[in-house]
Amino acid sequence: SGISYTTSCQMNAITYSKKINGKDAILLSAGTNGRTNGKIFVGLVQDDGSINWAYDYQVNTGTYKYSCMSELNDGTVALLYENGKNKYDSNMVFA
Repeated sequence: SGISYTTSCQMNAITYSKKINGKDAILLSAGTNGRTNGKIFVGLVQDDGSINWAYDYQVNTGTYKYSCMSELNDGTVALLYENGKNKYDSNMVFA
């Protein structure tokens, strides 16, 4: 199945170390409407190598710019992303 994301800003993807529903998982963070409305998409790798984008999680509903994801030792996913009202009013958020 498809997902809706924007290519006008940096995306980030990682391979998750634990299986989800018995499948290898790919996590993708991206804005979904230009540089806003950040989401993390969860893709499950199928037996034929295709990816089923089974889940998505809303990160925010405002500005969502550059992001970087990492998996912590306990399996928690850490996300660092830039938000703010304009290019002169930006913050880095650790979620």
